[in-house]
Amino acid sequence: MQIDEVFNERLIDLDLQATTKDEAIQKLVSVFYHQGIIRDKDIFLQSVLEREKISSTYCGVDLAIPHGISDVVRRPAVCFARAEEFYWDDSQQDPVSFVVMLAIPKDKRAQGAHIEMLSAISLLFLEDDLRALWKETDSPQVVYESIVEALKKQAQ
Repeated sequence: MQIDEVFNERLIDLDLQATTKDEAIQKLVSVFYHQGIIRDKDIFLQSVLEREKISSTYCGVDLAIPHGISDVVRRPAVCFARAEEFYWDDSQQDPVSFVVMLAIPKDKRAQGAHIEMLSAISLLFLEDDLRALWKETDSPQVVYESIVEALKKQAQ
């Protein structure tokens, strides 16, 4: 699966207005809905919240990666958001600045690919220079291009 098949500049929000996990998840579900990625906001929201109940998707390094697998997902997609720092869970010690949400169809091929996407995204956030760039820029294009370039380097 190529990055441009699942991610584009319209799926980047550099001013996510959220102060809680639930607000962040609801707003990113709306982005997927308005971009035609999902057919039903409520059903997809439930799949993300159910996944979150299993275990937190907080990953450290300023990042949470909530995700849902559902029949209402038309095609796999990744949404990138930057917010003012907030705490994802009561138990976490560091705040979240970035939320990357995945929408995954209930299709065996797509489900396998989502593990690869989770891994690749997590590795990007270990790079201090990328996180610093994403904290400073106001350009979705800069975020998109930096992610594409970093993923190309990872693949080599």
